[in-house]
Amino acid sequence: MREKKDARFEQLIAGALVKFEKIDTVGLTLLSGGLGINGITLSDGPIQDIGRYVEIKDNEVVVRDELSLDSMIGGYTTLREKLDNYQGSKIRTYLNNLNLRNYVMRKIREYSAIPVQDKDKYFSRVEIPVLEELLGNGYVDVRWNDDYIPEDFQEYFLTKKGLVELFKEDNEDLLVDFVLELESACYDVNLLDDFLRAQNLNDKPQELLTLYNFELFGSLYDRNILGENASLPQFRELHYEYGKGYDEESKALIRDLLEVLESDHSVMLCHPNHIFKNKPITKNNQVITRINWDNINPLRMLQCADYGEFVEAGKAYQFAHRRLRHQILPALKQGDSNVVKYLVVVEKYDFDNTDNYVVRGIIKGDANSISLAFNPEYAKTITRSVWEKGLRMGDNNTPELYLKKQHPINE
Repeated sequence: MREKKDARFEQLIAGALVKFEKIDTVGLTLLSGGLGINGITLSDGPIQDIGRYVEIKDNEVVVRDELSLDSMIGGYTTLREKLDNYQGSKIRTYLNNLNLRNYVMRKIREYSAIPVQDKDKYFSRVEIPVLEELLGNGYVDVRWNDDYIPEDFQEYFLTKKGLVELFKEDNEDLLVDFVLELESACYDVNLLDDFLRAQNLNDKPQELLTLYNFELFGSLYDRNILGENASLPQFRELHYEYGKGYDEESKALIRDLLEVLESDHSVMLCHPNHIFKNKPITKNNQVITRINWDNINPLRMLQCADYGEFVEAGKAYQFAHRRLRHQILPALKQGDSNVVKYLVVVEKYDFDNTDNYVVRGIIKGDANSISLAFNPEYAKTITRSVWEKGLRMGDNNTPELYLKKQHPINE
């Protein structure tokens, strides 16, 4: 059985004539390729049904000289209406959504040279205003083609800005993943275009779009690639001795991170990707190297509903230890000695009769130990004085951190 196609080549020609009034072989090749990318299959075939209205001149399909798109053909129907009906809904939708700027840039890239003086030959009346816009915005420029000096002429060419625009369209899925990697590392995604302009875009996209290349770009061009408020979490390892338990310093660190003093507070432990807006754990990056402590979304944590909530430090730590153990041991049994897992400690507190949230820190587990990192803003609230603790437990000495609105879920 023959595979059923979504549209015929003749329908694409009909739609292209309605869209552009004329279409050359390069344009048809570009449009055909775009159909495939959009999941629309096209069957080959000669121009038959609309053959009486169109002809091929100088590698272009155009309306016959004696006709125009507004010519009446039988009754009250214009040629434009006939071609529009003939193209069908799929071709029509595709062409209506066509990115004309990128289409014109692709035509310039496909031709080895388009002389400025011949722009009417290469571009339709629909495309020329787009070309002028691209020139004005720096995506296209003009240069002298002096390969043969007696016949030198001005030609259009794509600037690096234009090439970057096409690269982004051609590699949209890869760029989505790369942006997630940049966000995971707390790098400034607003530098993406600058980074791409500094690259050889002829390289394989998978080899070009790496954190190493982004870091190298920052170093070579003296650019600060870190995002706003990015910081390095300082992990401190807990020391455990079999038969004796944790030493006093480790016990103090656990209390500092998990102890709840105020009556209307609690701590919630969850996966990092469930609380931070820019997910720090990705398929290519399992290690948290930088973090923006304040860039959180508590609603996501609540919607995921995969967290533990506690008011007692001991129970909170038992939960963390058990959760990390269940994640790390299977990886170790499979021979993954580099396994690293994390839990984030989020504090919930009442302010202005609304639940508010702030990250206290991160608990990290690896093949050998557990480590803790503290949010510097939270660390300022930590006290080991029995007198100050007593005041806080009586809600008489609340730190400034909890006297303001932070990340309520109703906003």
